[in-house]
Amino acid sequence: MNALSKQAFSALFALITIAISQSAFSKCSNIAYLSPCDTNIIKQCLFLSPDPKHGKPYRIPALAQCKDGTLLAFSDYRPCGGDIGFGEVDIKLRHSEDGISWSKETFVADGKGGNENVFDCGFGDAAVVADRESNEVLVMCVAGRTVFNQADTKRHNFMAAIRSTDGGRSWQQTEDLTAMFMAADSTTKPLFPDAHSMFIASGKILQSSVFKSEESKYHRLYAALLIKDNQGLYNHVIYSDDFGRSWHRLGESCIYGGDEAKLEELSDGSLVISSRKPHGRYFNVFTFSDIATAKGSWDKTVSSNDFSTGITVGANSCNGELLKVKAKRKSDKQECELLLQSLPTGDNRTDVSIFFKELENGHTYSSQEIAQCWTKGIQISDKKSAYSTMIVQQDGRVGFLYEEEPGDYSIIYTSLSIEQITKGLYE
Repeated sequence: MNALSKQAFSALFALITIAISQSAFSKCSNIAYLSPCDTNIIKQCLFLSPDPKHGKPYRIPALAQCKDGTLLAFSDYRPCGGDIGFGEVDIKLRHSEDGISWSKETFVADGKGGNENVFDCGFGDAAVVADRESNEVLVMCVAGRTVFNQADTKRHNFMAAIRSTDGGRSWQQTEDLTAMFMAADSTTKPLFPDAHSMFIASGKILQSSVFKSEESKYHRLYAALLIKDNQGLYNHVIYSDDFGRSWHRLGESCIYGGDEAKLEELSDGSLVISSRKPHGRYFNVFTFSDIATAKGSWDKTVSSNDFSTGITVGANSCNGELLKVKAKRKSDKQECELLLQSLPTGDNRTDVSIFFKELENGHTYSSQEIAQCWTKGIQISDKKSAYSTMIVQQDGRVGFLYEEEPGDYSIIYTSLSIEQITKGLYE
């Protein structure tokens, strides 16, 4: 089926299923429907949550695309009804070769539940990367039975890794990497010995397009940790040159008082971190002095809502995604790059939207410059909606996976063109 006929099929499928009643929708999964915000957006419900009183909810989207083009959509499945720390949480997966038809759900990690703080009680908040040059996929997640904000020196959560070597079709046994990161009665020195708890924000682990170590067959990975210790909460970025088998600290801690944070790489190799906060985002930029040895420094943290042209939203604080894409200005047909940021815009977690800003070619950015000159683009949802993640698909579209009602929440997939995202300003 060629690209045009795929789109035609998808549109026809959506037009047929739009007539399904709300009661039928509440009992079905993989339903395609048209967005009330933009009738050109076709959405698919991949993981359907029932009413919280009548079933086990899904939450926390993560999305990746394998070397062969296969899309992998992940979600927490929560028999305990809540986050890691409250009981059994599992990670489930659906895959698609065309973004239209999706496989049945399979387990990536199956929590065992129970009342003890043991490694395999639960697994959640998947952060994912599919290697662009092999069939390897890495999932990093939080594990155990400790509520993040209740952790202390005697009771912590766990850091877990799950690997696939065949593009997500099968998964190896879950690995406990906690001793690498924080004190865990280990003889090895952890990266953050004073940490009580930590995790990588769910969604996309960043794989560099700029740097690949001479000693490694992989391009470098970057991930942003949220860490809790006696001083409070802060973000620290880690990197790996062996596809997550070993991790290292990048510079110093970069955002104090931050929360779940995401990363993107600019064309010069510098990194932008975006951390959740009420009314906007915290931004900071890491500039390398020697990228091979990961030497460099962070700029100063700034708040986007402190600037008249920055990202300003309602009082909600929510995980979103940061993504760099190639584009072309429609005004003069000049090629450029855009930085995208997704997040809810309402006072509560509602109205997930995407903001965008054009990046100046060859410019070295400060955090203050990153925080300014944003434009609100497409609104994806007009209802209760929260976490989101996005990737650039092989077809050039932006794959978007996010949380939206019904339930609290269901996991919805759509793909968007640059023209749709920017309301016709770019393509």
